[in-house]
Amino acid sequence: MKSILIIEDDPLVRKTLASQLGKKGFEVATADTGEGGVRTYGESSPDVVLLDLRLPDIDGLEVLRQIKERNRRAIILIMTAFDDMKTTVEAIKLGAFEYLVKPLNATELDLTIDKAFQVRALSGTGKELVAKAIHYNGLCRDEPFIVINCCAISDTLLESELFGHVKGAFTDAVSETKGKFEIAGKGTVFLDEVGDVSPNLQSKLLRIIETRDFMKVGGEKVLKTEARIIAATNQNLKGLIEKGKFREDLYYRLKVVEISLPPLRERREDIPDLVAYLLEKINRDLRRNVHKVPPEVMKLLVDIPWRGNVRELENALTRAVILAKGDVVLKENLPLEPDERRSFADELVPLEEVEKKYIQYVLSSVKGSKTRASQILQISRPTLDKKIREYGLDLGETS
Repeated sequence: MKSILIIEDDPLVRKTLASQLGKKGFEVATADTGEGGVRTYGESSPDVVLLDLRLPDIDGLEVLRQIKERNRRAIILIMTAFDDMKTTVEAIKLGAFEYLVKPLNATELDLTIDKAFQVRALSGTGKELVAKAIHYNGLCRDEPFIVINCCAISDTLLESELFGHVKGAFTDAVSETKGKFEIAGKGTVFLDEVGDVSPNLQSKLLRIIETRDFMKVGGEKVLKTEARIIAATNQNLKGLIEKGKFREDLYYRLKVVEISLPPLRERREDIPDLVAYLLEKINRDLRRNVHKVPPEVMKLLVDIPWRGNVRELENALTRAVILAKGDVVLKENLPLEPDERRSFADELVPLEEVEKKYIQYVLSSVKGSKTRASQILQISRPTLDKKIREYGLDLGETS
């Protein structure tokens, strides 16, 4: 079951949100103070956090900082008043995934949470790592870095996400909202999977690149942006142009500097550097000190095909760090045995079968400890229980 933590001091809002999300099948935890929210996050590791920026003890920005210190990949949706946009922009800079303007609209809330879970589930080749490297090594490193996954959002919502909308622009537009180009300021907007953008929206992207101006959905006022655009796709854009599905003029506007990023299995020489980078990140997130990688383990990491690309490698290293008893990444703490690696390389199997085998492997490795298995798999305890029942898995020595 997907889990959500609501950190909100208003009892009516907190109760209403918990009821709405509970009815939709989410496992919901709540906290009425900032310190309580941070503590509950540490205890339950929810998938998504709904965070009010104004709390009675510590403010929402501090809560955001503390949760991000525990887990830099935490997905946090902030709830804010429209007149508090300066704080909202600061929250985005600190790593908030999205913001929702109070009073919350039920449809917008559902869409935003759905988008958060879709983005959370994506794996990739490291495109975002490259985009972040460009941003944080540039002159505007202190400005926001904003990621939009174009394939995870409907066309109508994507336009509003990018450009914002005015009150009354459509049925659920109960208040005016700033878009990502407005929030980004002089920062960077990273458009992932830009090949999935509709022809109508492609023309508006072309305009913002050429003129640096845009209008909100339903608005008449022309706004300016100084944000840099970085776009990425796993599709053949030239092929889409030939089929009439992607604008040729937009393609050449985006293709000022092109960086080709093959799948990880096709650039094995990058793996040692990625391992070093990811271990530093994982150790910082988990407050561990596991940095040593023996040569035979590094060879193993280089040889694995990593069909899930960078995120699969990161998950494998995270597991190894959690299970490590010292400061060394051990072969036995990596997620796949040699015979299982060959099965991935030599035969194609359904995703469900891969998941079943891996969950069973983790359960066996931790001697049936559901708590440790949940941490390694990065899923909630109820979700693990459900998977165990569905697959008829063996808990091993303990439960």
